[in-house]
Amino acid sequence: MEFAALAERAERVAANDGDIETTLAVAALLADAGAADGGEDDGTERDGSTDDLPVVVRFLLGRVFPAHDTRTLDVGPALCREAIARAAGQNVSAADVEDRLAERGEIGAVATEYDFGGQRGLAAFGSGRDALTVAALDEELRDLAAESGDGSESRKRDALFGLFTRCSPSEAAFLARLVLGEMRLGVGEGTVRDAIAEAFLAPDETPDPGDDSGGASESDAPELVASEDAVAAVERALQVTNDYGRVAVRARDEGIAGLREESLRVGRPVQAMLAQAGTATDAVDAFGEVAVETKFDGARVQVHYAPADAGLGGTEALGPRLYSRNMDDVTEALPEIVEHVAERVDAPVILDGEVVAVDDDGDPLPFQE
Repeated sequence: MEFAALAERAERVAANDGDIETTLAVAALLADAGAADGGEDDGTERDGSTDDLPVVVRFLLGRVFPAHDTRTLDVGPALCREAIARAAGQNVSAADVEDRLAERGEIGAVATEYDFGGQRGLAAFGSGRDALTVAALDEELRDLAAESGDGSESRKRDALFGLFTRCSPSEAAFLARLVLGEMRLGVGEGTVRDAIAEAFLAPDETPDPGDDSGGASESDAPELVASEDAVAAVERALQVTNDYGRVAVRARDEGIAGLREESLRVGRPVQAMLAQAGTATDAVDAFGEVAVETKFDGARVQVHYAPADAGLGGTEALGPRLYSRNMDDVTEALPEIVEHVAERVDAPVILDGEVVAVDDDGDPLPFQE
């Protein structure tokens, strides 16, 4: 899929007023991106070529990597503004871009207002290149994320400059929002979940690829036709994989049965289960019998560990890795927990709990200390 086509379709998605219309428009886009047959389980290649579907899903959510992947682009607003200014020409400074951002309110609207065509002739970046594809953009952004060490910020700025010089206004808006994770499409995780079900698990009434109308005539009120079982299968698969692109590919290629085969995997962090507001009376009424424990104030941590000598049965060995509630890798920040787990755990595990600081007597310390 050409990046221009994705950017233009995204603009049409954002123009929808209702939730159902938005979901159906996203479903049509996903159906189009995933129209070819076949696929690998990891959702990255199909029939020897790149599969656009998982990339499109992630891009719509403002991500280059799956949510469980700790890699980031590490591109801040200032660097993005500098790349836009450079691509816009010698008469535009980063301060000019910042001033326009203050007027427009968001970076995508700013990016659409500059003509990047004048910089395309620069041999080092734009000369003679074909139009960007979704796959090519994904690859370049992954390369950008891998930059580190001395001079990495400059190299990232150069890479973004090169990408902006290849962009139309709609592409530039999408790219600027994507690198900052601020898509502003009105498309959240719930919308994408339902759109996956509509695109690949619904009856024949589901929209044809490329039809942003959602398959409804002008006289018919739009409606979602995927079954509750289909939506539930997508939801469960998302909970255990934390990977919208992977789940979309599995839904397309293997349907509900394939989604039900997805399971937790050591080394792939998932979203933490969060407490819900309520009272003790509510809990007793709901469950009949309850257990109560003291809540200590600490930091939520998810531990993933697969010791090499545990007879893993297909699970790859993995030293203790610790992830925060936001799925940031915090292993190096908590060496005591790493040591504690390695000494006491002899089987593959995913542990979800609270890390609490204690004093010399073993009594909990206030979290702020």
